[in-house]
This record gives sequence, structure tokens and C-alpha cells, in this order.
Amino acid sequence: MVRLTRRGETRRNQLVAAASRLLMREGIDAVTHRSVASEAALPLAATTYYFANADELIAEVCVRLALGDAADTASLLWRCESYVEAHRHSALRGVIAESSATLEDLLTQALACCGFKSEPEDARLMLAAIDGAVLHAIAKRTDPHSLGATVVARLVAYLPRA
Repeated sequence: MVRLTRRGETRRNQLVAAASRLLMREGIDAVTHRSVASEAALPLAATTYYFANADELIAEVCVRLALGDAADTASLLWRCESYVEAHRHSALRGVIAESSATLEDLLTQALACCGFKSEPEDARLMLAAIDGAVLHAIAKRTDPHSLGATVVARLVAYLPRA
């Protein structure tokens, strides 16, 4: 990647934000260099300067969404959709694996801090259950955070104390 100036970092962030908006609004196939440049109101050359191809841009969006703020429903929905898209787009598989591993580690640490004895497999299964609950809530247009919290509370009841 190119060493970025402040202006360059700003432009790159504008492109990632535009790609994120497109992805959330229209899906992964809508993210092309041309559509992102248009959405960001930047020249097409800017997209090709900062990102070699659309997969590289999509991967950057995925990293930011996966590791960023998941407080809004759109980010939670993208997390669920990203699993399917990783099957279709090999460039996303590593990003999804890395973000899932990070979330599993955080969940394992959080459980330990709360006095539970948990194995990495417990966190992996809990994360899968949370993802399923979030997807279910989004599909039913109910609060995904509430259902996710309920799932965690029920599953934690089965974990042994440290």
C-alpha cells in the first residue's frame, strides 16, 4: 500500500465509508471502483490508487465493520451477511476468520472476568448462538441486542464458575 499523507488518509477513509454505505444499501455486488468513486464524489482514479481491486476495498470495509461499532442494526446485519459473502468471495474468508477469532477471544476474556470457567470452544459456540439470534431478530424486525443478551444470559447459566 502507498504511504499516506493526511489528505490521502482522508480520501481513503472517504472511499471506505462510501463502499460501506453501498454495501449496506445495495449489497456486496454493488461495490465497484466506479460506484464507490461516484458515492464518495471522488475521481475514479482515487479508488484505483488506494485499492488494487474491489475485493481489497470490500475486505477493508469488512474489517472496519467487524471490528468496529456493532451498535447499529446495519452493522449487525452486515456481520451476518458477511458469512455468506465469505463463501462467495474468497478474499473475505481471512477477514471473517480473523474478526471471529478476535470476538471469541474478547468473549472468553469477558466470561473469565465475570468468574466463569470457559474454554475457547464455549466462546465459539456462544458467538454462533449470538449471531443466529441477531439474524433471527433482524428478520423479525425486533431488537437484536435484547435477544442477543437473552441468549448470552441463558447460555452463561450452563457454564461452570471458575
